[in-house]
Amino acid sequence: MKDQTDRREQMETLRKNKELARKYALIGEALPACADEGKLFDTLITAVRETFEIPYVWLSLTDAPEALDLLEKLRSVPSLKDALNVVRLETLQELLGGGAAPVLANEGLKPFYRLLPRRRKFFFKSIVMAPLILKGRAVGSLNSADPSPVRYQPGMDTGLLEQLMAIVSRCLEEERADGADGSPES
Repeated sequence: MKDQTDRREQMETLRKNKELARKYALIGEALPACADEGKLFDTLITAVRETFEIPYVWLSLTDAPEALDLLEKLRSVPSLKDALNVVRLETLQELLGGGAAPVLANEGLKPFYRLLPRRRKFFFKSIVMAPLILKGRAVGSLNSADPSPVRYQPGMDTGLLEQLMAIVSRCLEEERADGADGSPES
């Protein structure tokens, strides 16, 4: 009897994991078609929020030189007005623990509240902070938070989220390689 229960639980876990992978893949497939950085992040934030039913999703960018051009472009996108925050590079590095992997937390959350957009304050009990990498350096993060302390917990697998953020980084690098008229620079 226990073996059957274990087997059913394993099958259910496998089914859930496949569904998560499918959802991440669909979001990742949509991103390269975005015409510019504003559309890229609007699509990313909306898709993550809606696909995974996450109440709070926003982007934090640093004051690092690599992020300034992107920050200026995103500040002019009306749909990102309440989903964008600027943090000091040191703050981002501190919260990421100096690494480039997503950070999950459901305790000691006070430092993470520095990531919140100025115009949107909300209470959360768990968060995942996925680094945005440009030129090999973390210059921002995609943040997802939930009022439930069990939504995000240290130790959860973040491999699919890391893959998604790698796609975002590639899209940004490709956008930066294009000229202002959309044609490749020579």
